[in-house]
Amino acid sequence: MKALFPFLLLSVLLFSSCLDSTVSIKLNKDLSGSLEAMYTISGESEYVSSDLVTMKYEYLPVDGATLKRIADETDGITLNSFKQTRTGNNLLDTLTVHFTHLKDIEKLSGYTGEVKILSLSEKTAGVLKVTLRNPLDKDISSKTLQLLTALYSKQKIHISIKVSGFITNTDKGALAEDPSVAVYDLPLMELLQSANPIVWTITYRK
Repeated sequence: MKALFPFLLLSVLLFSSCLDSTVSIKLNKDLSGSLEAMYTISGESEYVSSDLVTMKYEYLPVDGATLKRIADETDGITLNSFKQTRTGNNLLDTLTVHFTHLKDIEKLSGYTGEVKILSLSEKTAGVLKVTLRNPLDKDISSKTLQLLTALYSKQKIHISIKVSGFITNTDKGALAEDPSVAVYDLPLMELLQSANPIVWTITYRK
């Protein structure tokens, strides 16, 4: 069964317009929570590379009904809302997903069941580990990688984590004005060119 998050993450990573994409995660005391994402799928990707076109039509959802069906088939995941707005050749998607535990995010983030693009875990009480992995196949063509670099070298993925309590330290990104929120603007190409997982550690008190 294909999972929900490949649709989301591949949309954010590979088919966004020049606007930065946003992924916001809010955690409750029991480590259940919600994930909200806003991202733009650009029709221009159809004219860039056959590799991108293949991935786009194999892995991206076409509508909210498809997302809901996938969420319904995945234990611990609920699709709360989905909105799609078209502007010219671009589609702006906004969606909110509820998860029952941190491990559910990893269930959602498998790329064809192999790479867990995004995972969250609690290393010890009060220490969150956010892991991001390169979703691209190791055998991706150098031409496609060069095109991605040319198109998205300035693009960032804005990730925010909100805890139930207050954050005392973050080893990447920065603390927000809200003491319960840490933010990380991850350069897209840093992730796509990374051979090793990118690990973001957040320390907090409940």
